[in-house]
Amino acid sequence: MPELPRKQYGVAASYALFENVTTSEFLHGEFADDAGDRDLVTVQLAVEF
Repeated sequence: MPELPRKQYGVAASYALFENVTTSEFLHGEFADDAGDRDLVTVQLAVEF
């Protein structure tokens, strides 16, 4: 099982690319000691009709 981050925080934002089309999300995790950090970006394309 992979190690879980010691701290983790993120931002979810919605941006209207076009009418009825949106996208989003960034997550940052900090691991203990020398395990380092990670950044995770999720892009979701939502279309309403």
